[in-house]
Amino acid sequence: MENTTPNADAPAAPFANQEIEALKSKVSILNQQLTDFEKGSGRSFELLKWVMGVIFGAMGMIIAFAGVNWWTGKANYERDKDFLKQEALLLEQRLALSQKELAALDNEQFVHIREQLETNWYGQVLSNDKQLEYIRTNSQTAFKSMLMDKSKDFDSVLSTLKVAITNLDKAVDARFREYGTQINNAYASFQATNLAAVSNLLIDVDTAMAKATGISLAVQGSYLCKGNRSNKPESAISMGVGISSLAKAGSDLVKGGDETDLKNCLEQLLVYFPNFIQHTPRLSLCVIDDMYAIASDVDRLTMTLQASAYGARYDAETVSVKNCNDLFKRLVKESREARLTPRK
Repeated sequence: MENTTPNADAPAAPFANQEIEALKSKVSILNQQLTDFEKGSGRSFELLKWVMGVIFGAMGMIIAFAGVNWWTGKANYERDKDFLKQEALLLEQRLALSQKELAALDNEQFVHIREQLETNWYGQVLSNDKQLEYIRTNSQTAFKSMLMDKSKDFDSVLSTLKVAITNLDKAVDARFREYGTQINNAYASFQATNLAAVSNLLIDVDTAMAKATGISLAVQGSYLCKGNRSNKPESAISMGVGISSLAKAGSDLVKGGDETDLKNCLEQLLVYFPNFIQHTPRLSLCVIDDMYAIASDVDRLTMTLQASAYGARYDAETVSVKNCNDLFKRLVKESREARLTPRK
């Protein structure tokens, strides 16, 4: 039995060995694949670790760089902030100093301009007064001289006639006495007529001088007001002098009987006076009015117009000028009160 059993299994042994060898071969291949897979996995893991290390290192560098940059930026910001604060403080100090210097300079210029204008206009007024007095004196002297010459000639003729009358016969004495009486009456009439003519001529001279003065002041006022914005002290002073000149010119033109120039003067006054009130700095109004008496000159013009023969024709213009002057006087009063009120 023991010899027959192995003989029965002998044909199956080669197939078993082949299967074993095939299995071993498959196992070897699987082991090789496993080894290759492990090697590949190890390389992939190493590569992954290296990539992750690079990524984390880069992120760390970026974070570090961002932190350094933030810290540096903050330090620069604080430094720039302090620097700008110092610059702002310095600029404020410079601005305050500049404003003080500008205010001082404006005050000096205002005083200097006022002194110059007062000196110039005072000199011009004196010169005009001297010229008017000279013309008036010469006119009176010339007419008095003419009257005296005519009186002397007539006195000579009269004396001759009186002598002739005395030497005449009594027959004709009464007739010559009658002639003498007539001559005396004619002489008295002649003297009265000449005196009236001289008086009328002096009135005409005064009228002509008032007209000439009014035209001169109107030209002066128009020149000072034309194109003047009156928004600075020096320009406001010039325009105030111009308004005063126009008002004085209107009064003189009424006396001189020059209606054409009077109408032109009133038209300019109605244009420039409201502009002067609107644009002149409020605190300067009282100073300018104290210097040049603008309100008084305008009041004098309106009263002269109302009392003249032109009052009815220029009633609307007179009312408009008076309303502007009332507004100006109110603003002057407010300006003076504001200057006297201490600032808090």
